[in-house]
Amino acid sequence: MNEYGALLSQIGLWGWIVTILFFIHYSFPDSDRFVTKAAFKWGGISICFFIFWVTGMLLA
Repeated sequence: MNEYGALLSQIGLWGWIVTILFFIHYSFPDSDRFVTKAAFKWGGISICFFIFWVTGMLLA
């Protein structure tokens, strides 16, 4: 098992979880409001962490 791949996988997983929570919190501040700029920002960051997670699983 590659330790760097496992570390990348852990960072990717927890980063993805945290950024999804931020995405929900900042993109939907009210029940009837959607903030597109925040959605693109946190959605893009969460996609990057998801890619880190999957890449880490492939390398581990």
